Amino acid sequence: PGWHVASRVSGRTAGLIVEFRDPQIVATFQEDSLTLVKMVDEGVFWVLLALGAVGVAFVIHFIIFRRPKEEDKQPPARESSASNAEITHKNVTSKNAKRIQAVKGKAKGLEKHPLQAADLKGHTGTVLDLEFSLDGKYLASCSTDRTVRVWNVKDFLDRDHKYIRVNVDLDHAKSVSMSPDSRAVVTATDDGNQVRVFKISRKKDGTGTCSDVVDFLKEHSAPIISAAVAPTGRFILTCYSDTTFIIWNLKGEVLAREDTKQVKNHFACISPCGRFVACTGFTPDVKLWEVIFSKAGDFEGVTRAMDLKGHKAAVYCCAFSKDSMRAATVSKDGTWKFWNQDVQYKLKQDPHLLLSAEYDNSGQALIALSPDGLVAAIASNLSISIHYTSDGSLATKLDNVHTDLITGLVWDPLGRFFASAGGNDKHVRVWHNDSGYRAQIDDSKKKILTAKSQALKERLMQQVKEAEQALDAIAVQDS
Repeated sequence: PGWHVASRVSGRTAGLIVEFRDPQIVATFQEDSLTLVKMVDEGVFWVLLALGAVGVAFVIHFIIFRRPKEEDKQPPARESSASNAEITHKNVTSKNAKRIQAVKGKAKGLEKHPLQAADLKGHTGTVLDLEFSLDGKYLASCSTDRTVRVWNVKDFLDRDHKYIRVNVDLDHAKSVSMSPDSRAVVTATDDGNQVRVFKISRKKDGTGTCSDVVDFLKEHSAPIISAAVAPTGRFILTCYSDTTFIIWNLKGEVLAREDTKQVKNHFACISPCGRFVACTGFTPDVKLWEVIFSKAGDFEGVTRAMDLKGHKAAVYCCAFSKDSMRAATVSKDGTWKFWNQDVQYKLKQDPHLLLSAEYDNSGQALIALSPDGLVAAIASNLSISIHYTSDGSLATKLDNVHTDLITGLVWDPLGRFFASAGGNDKHVRVWHNDSGYRAQIDDSKKKILTAKSQALKERLMQQVKEAEQALDAIAVQDS
């Protein structure tokens, strides 16, 4: 207080005047301008240096303490299998959502197995369903990545696997089926809860395009489980999660609507002969209906045909042999059963139980029967077991062949392969029918002993030779 500072610049000299306004003291001083400039220059230098140091320190602090940690950038670690098993979400088809249960043990990574014929990669979402074409030339798969892929079977043993990609716009397919001529793919969509049909055109190089998408009208409010086209090409079947299934013609018109009275449907399929619809559910019986058409091809109705009785708990899945004379079922009671359904059901004859055996019951299971009915494949949890239908014994076990619950299991109609889908591991794996070939050899040799004609013996001997050659080829590939 009481003093004033002013500056004065004149030519090459500068002066700093400090004036005390105290009436008793008046002082002025002037210093050489060069000295002052030197002092000022040195002061500015040190000020700038200090500010620069502060700026560098701030940047280092921001980089170290404010940037996201590396672990924060990583996707959240996958929970234990047991936790994952309890999660049900929209990406899993209703048919397979029920299979999300406790998974025992930690799944190993996918390693090449001696019986693996191909590992089909390309899907970027959970693979939900699989289906071979009737001629065995193609395998269709559907996924939550909003695509259906139609793989060429002739490329299975090659390094590269060609496929036709079908985009499911604004939705994804929960199940997939192929028309008898392999020119169309029939799907059940998740959000739309309806049937969507895609027509496919193929090129000589194995690729192709999709065109002429057709959506059926939504006819039922309960979630759709699956859609399948009859091998005869006469009708399409849709099954729903309540107790309903619907029969459609190929134009999308409803022909019949049936109530299974099974509390809740689990699975439905059409027999290879195209006559029967089988449905499993909460009850321990598998119910079969006959879909009747006239000789002229006109639809006449749906009638109850027969029941497969004997399980003590809900049946998860069922499958037919290629001639529709044999059937296999797998149940929550821990058993699988093999049936002869070649009976006169109109005369009240019941199917004959040929075999009942146990399997490794680790939750809901899928079952697929080889075309000749000699072996059955059962998928439970992450593994697949192959059983002989002659005595129920275990032929081979494919342990931990997927890292997620198996959502699809189908057999090649020609008996060369069977395929499995690993759900969220996004893989479709194709397997050699090693056990099936061995069963063919044993079965044919037994029939040779009782064959009554030379022609039959020669035919059976040829089958033995072809099966042995197939086994040799599998061994060469593995080596």
